[in-house]
Amino acid sequence: AYLRAVVVPTGVYAASEDWGAEGLAERIERAAEELVALMTGPPVVARPAQPAFEFRPPAPAAPATRVR
Repeated sequence: AYLRAVVVPTGVYAASEDWGAEGLAERIERAAEELVALMTGPPVVARPAQPAFEFRPPAPAAPATRVR
């Protein structure tokens, strides 16, 4: 989606001859319901980014020995 925008799937385009025609009210109602569902739906939660590699701390060093 451009600029991370969410696009509403149903748009209502009406020419002058559509005003008062049968079906326009239903199209408007369906588009309004889809818009409300998108605006009031559950929030989108992004997953945390996966690290490039798994961090493992270095193993402890062996105890030092004295050399005589």
